[in-house]
Amino acid sequence: MRACATASAAGSWEAGQALDKAFCVICHGPNMVNSGAGAFDLSKVRLGARSRFIKSVKDGKKGRNEVPAWGDILSAGEIDHLWAYTKTRGKL
Repeated sequence: MRACATASAAGSWEAGQALDKAFCVICHGPNMVNSGAGAFDLSKVRLGARSRFIKSVKDGKKGRNEVPAWGDILSAGEIDHLWAYTKTRGKL
């Protein structure tokens, strides 16, 4: 059972990494470290901030650290994959 859970987590992490490269890296930088573009440094996301992260990705954010709304582009599962990747700081 443990091996299945690990494989599932790895798949989620890998899917999240691919999504990060496709949608997030341009603003948030490689390895989630701020690229200097003024975007939030995702390597500093609090581990307990899952619901805030998901809401920000899905609905976007206005203001100084503006985030486009990805809810019409990414599925709930894809956003979960992004969280799986982000919460590890990009390290499996």
